[in-house]
Amino acid sequence: MKKVANTGLSFSVGRFGYAGGGESSSVDGPKVNRVKAMRVTDKLLGEFGWSLYQRGFDGVRGDWNHGFGRLTAAAFQPTQGGFENRAGVSIDDIRVHTLVS
Repeated sequence: MKKVANTGLSFSVGRFGYAGGGESSSVDGPKVNRVKAMRVTDKLLGEFGWSLYQRGFDGVRGDWNHGFGRLTAAAFQPTQGGFENRAGVSIDDIRVHTLVS
């Protein structure tokens, strides 16, 4: 993740990890954030952290943090992983675009 000095902007290009659902913190406190981290992230789209064959994502991701909020945008395609022993090969049929505030 590359950060642009004093702008609140950071970005990634190439292969990176991604976990959908955990981009923003809850205003309800650390207990809710812990539950999100354990139960929400990685359920729909993630890296298969529990598997021998982990998944990566090829593409671009940008994050912008400002005093009033956060914005995350990404466009990528996943690699094989999880139950596929040829992990790391791009899945060309799937493209993902996200925009989360």
